[in-house]
Amino acid sequence: MRYLFYVIMLLLCTTACSTAHKKPNLPTSNQEVARVLSPDDQMAEFIGNAREGASRTFMDTSYGTATVTAGRAYQSALNIPCREAYVQGSLRTGIAACKDEERGWILAPEIFGDGAYR
Repeated sequence: MRYLFYVIMLLLCTTACSTAHKKPNLPTSNQEVARVLSPDDQMAEFIGNAREGASRTFMDTSYGTATVTAGRAYQSALNIPCREAYVQGSLRTGIAACKDEERGWILAPEIFGDGAYR
């Protein structure tokens, strides 16, 4: 009987100790870590995922408070999926967002100064 008592106590202590020192759930390589998106990143995600002609207003972007209208999708010269968009804020200009494998949709740098609006 005493042997059974010691076995039960050993099992209880082992269980209690293993739960007390449990490692936190850290993301594995298969889990996506949520990231906080800046207003420009939110705008790029909208441009990349919205249907053509959809509009949305964003605040605190590099264009100030701006209404963005998603344009047509295309493949860049580097074979990267991109999408044009038009920004109406303090300036009215054309921009583009392209899909980066690691970061998702990002705003493409402007190569023609203030952008080109059609």
